[in-house]
Amino acid sequence: MKPKKAFILSGIFLAIAVVFSVVVSRVNVRPVEMESDCPSSEISDNDSSCTEEETKPVGLATLNESVRSLFSYDKNGINQFWYKFTNISGAFCVLPAVYFGCLGLYEVVKRKSLKKVDLELKLLAVFYIVVVAVYFIFDHLIIVNYRPTSPLEPSYPSSHTLFAITICGSAILILRRLYKNKKSATLARMFLAVLIIATVFGRLLAGVHWYTDILGGIFISIFLLSAFYTALVSLEPKNKPANSTPLAKS
Repeated sequence: MKPKKAFILSGIFLAIAVVFSVVVSRVNVRPVEMESDCPSSEISDNDSSCTEEETKPVGLATLNESVRSLFSYDKNGINQFWYKFTNISGAFCVLPAVYFGCLGLYEVVKRKSLKKVDLELKLLAVFYIVVVAVYFIFDHLIIVNYRPTSPLEPSYPSSHTLFAITICGSAILILRRLYKNKKSATLARMFLAVLIIATVFGRLLAGVHWYTDILGGIFISIFLLSAFYTALVSLEPKNKPANSTPLAKS
């Protein structure tokens, strides 16, 4: 895709993410009953001695309640299987960032220069910083919605959705650029795609997020990925030798 077209698409995805976030924060906002346990940082399936009903305003409340009513949860409002599953899959989603971080350090040491590190890896480092910054902003500065379960904490956008799509998605975009072995790269990309889908849908089924938290995470992540791709195709030198990473396999 040409840089100009990628830039236009990135702008469109940004508009979608912004408009949706504004709608969630301002449309059909009303108090919704939420089950809340004791003020504990850990969700427990066994201790319900101090459970009480609390209310918090939720955007697009009717839609969120309707979708939530389609699934069954335990007394804490959680599906424990999917909650534990997505905690594990979410950890796996972070592994590409660890891998590429180690690869970047390897290239710095091997080539003895930060300038000689592959462009993809340098862009990834900046991209990861931006993703963490976006998460911090919504988690601390712009509170859109609270979890439907305890503890009552900011839940928009779903952090599992955000990190799964951005980290695994960016890895999918650059794997073929870094490695000659197309078969291995394709298998890795397929695994990452399945991991994204399982984590995103699993997080909805887990019950710890509203439906709009998941959608918001998807829209924001798509914008971030499109911006990353735009930077990638815009800044990459046209005469760059293919698969220049020292770990590229033939």
